[in-house]
Amino acid sequence: MEVKRAKRQKVKAAVAYIGASGSGKTLGMLLTAYGMMREKYPDMNDQEIWEKIGVVDTEHERATLYADMTIQGESIGQFLHVNLTAPFSADRYQEAINVLKQEDAEVVIIDSLSHAWENEGGFLDLQQKFGGNFQAWAKVKPEIQKFVKSITANDVHILASMRTKQDYQVEESDTGKLRIRKMGLKPIQKDDLEYEFMTVFQIDQDHYAAATKDNSTMFEGQMEKITPDHGSKLYQWLEEGIDVKQMEEESRQSMIHSLREKATEDEAIEKDIQELEGKAEQSLDDMEMRLLKRVEKIISEKQSA
Repeated sequence: MEVKRAKRQKVKAAVAYIGASGSGKTLGMLLTAYGMMREKYPDMNDQEIWEKIGVVDTEHERATLYADMTIQGESIGQFLHVNLTAPFSADRYQEAINVLKQEDAEVVIIDSLSHAWENEGGFLDLQQKFGGNFQAWAKVKPEIQKFVKSITANDVHILASMRTKQDYQVEESDTGKLRIRKMGLKPIQKDDLEYEFMTVFQIDQDHYAAATKDNSTMFEGQMEKITPDHGSKLYQWLEEGIDVKQMEEESRQSMIHSLREKATEDEAIEKDIQELEGKAEQSLDDMEMRLLKRVEKIISEKQSA
């Protein structure tokens, strides 16, 4: 087990938006996604930016109502859209994400995750099929883990909503009249799912969002409507770290260059490399770092013998 110094890495977003019906979760996610892609592609026109955004829609295609609309001064374009119907299994969610990835979506909005809990094919449904008792959850757990991985360990940015169980409160308005206010309570999903996200926005019925969890610390203590600026800031934070994949590729290319130089200077080494490429059925250019290190070790051992 190796101990290394922790280094900040580039990561993909995993952000949750929690609120009652009508709180503005879908709009908030669309605006965040637009801000992220506008930050990444400042030279693209708006429609090209919207084509980088995909929505997995479990809400009877309601997300499409926002297309080509101007809301809060922001124009929403024609984003990519997948209508996800029952069964709402972990595999079906991942399938929908994959379809959008194939269309080059870089931000995937899932609206919503709640169907994977209580609707047909969801975890409660699965638990009943496995016997409906406490022991049945052990059989459901692998599906839940698969579902969580789709959201938090994907290679695209994921913005996901969760509906809340609703309650109503009677309160007095500024004019002295009584009004009924819709209140959002517990998210409709497994109890600790929100802890899997890097940032969680709780949105009230006036469309104001508060970050109840925020690894970036950028949104702590704020109570405001979500705008593309949230996405812009989020993307900048995600990009601050070291690009590990790029560093690994640079190291790989450096090793290939070193081996090629040795082969140019020594015919015996060139012959050894050709022989090793034949055994691996790969050229140096296609080898993973693991194989390149093995080739380098073999060459070094022959040189020192």
